Amino acid sequence: VLQGHFGAATLKADPEDYLQKDFAALMETMALASGMKLQSENKNVPTGLES
Repeated sequence: VLQGHFGAATLKADPEDYLQKDFAALMETMALASGMKLQSENKNVPTGLES
């Protein structure tokens, strides 16, 4: 999966920037590999760091 992630980065306008992003970029690559497209549910999700 990780090797595929690096390959998928070459499809982006700025591969270096894409690879610097967080876990969401890897999830997007996993979805691409399985023929899926991720879609936002437009929900607020707490970080757990709120006081």
